[in-house]
Amino acid sequence: MRFKLLLQIHRNISGNLLPLNYQYPLSAWIYGIIAKSDAAYSTWLHDNGFSSVDSSKHFKLFTFSNLWFADAKPLADRLAIFSDTAELQLSFLPEKSTEEFIKGIFSEKEFSLGDRKSRVHFRVQGIEMLPPPVFGMEARFQTLSPITVSLQEETGRIAYLSPETDNYGQLLINNLKEKYRSFYQKPFVGDEAFEFELLSSPQSKLITIKANTREETRVRGYHCRFRLRADGELLRIMYSSGAGEKGSLGFGMVKILQ
Repeated sequence: MRFKLLLQIHRNISGNLLPLNYQYPLSAWIYGIIAKSDAAYSTWLHDNGFSSVDSSKHFKLFTFSNLWFADAKPLADRLAIFSDTAELQLSFLPEKSTEEFIKGIFSEKEFSLGDRKSRVHFRVQGIEMLPPPVFGMEARFQTLSPITVSLQEETGRIAYLSPETDNYGQLLINNLKEKYRSFYQKPFVGDEAFEFELLSSPQSKLITIKANTREETRVRGYHCRFRLRADGELLRIMYSSGAGEKGSLGFGMVKILQ
């Protein structure tokens, strides 16, 4: 289930310069909103059949897009924002009670994103539920946030793979099967056949997580367009919870190309 949040920007409060590495602070705000809504979240878990399952696994069955601004300009490691509003999309794999839950906990919330150098203040002005698509066995997609797919090398180093890598499609499918198992609590038993085709040159994006802390790490993802032929249930899971890894950190949100 997917939602579009219209965000009002209060430039008079803290300015209009947003650090380019805003994904982790944005994910922390989303987690914070959910964590402060214990009663509503418990009801949501129960309605979606998660009451007997470790909830930490199911917080991760969502993703979110990059922020979209009508008028913004990059300035070194900042983004200068000149528009009065922004848009953010949130997507959740669970569907039961999700509309009431999301609208209830995010409506009119205020937050700021930034670091010691600059911040931008936002307010959730409106929330719209987007109509779900009907999936067949194939669709064309475009990223709304970068997809990250990784492998651990023998040295222990994490290698982030480009969509041009030969086994990239298989790794995407394997990840979707893991999400299927986590959500349904059973192995995937659908159609195993798939085809992955890259439709554009991938654009690399390096994201810093927990910047300026001891836990600072860098994650590389890629923006691209691609075609994926696979079981319709796996396509739905990808659309709802993200392609690849780290969806809850704002990676892997895709939209369908008409």
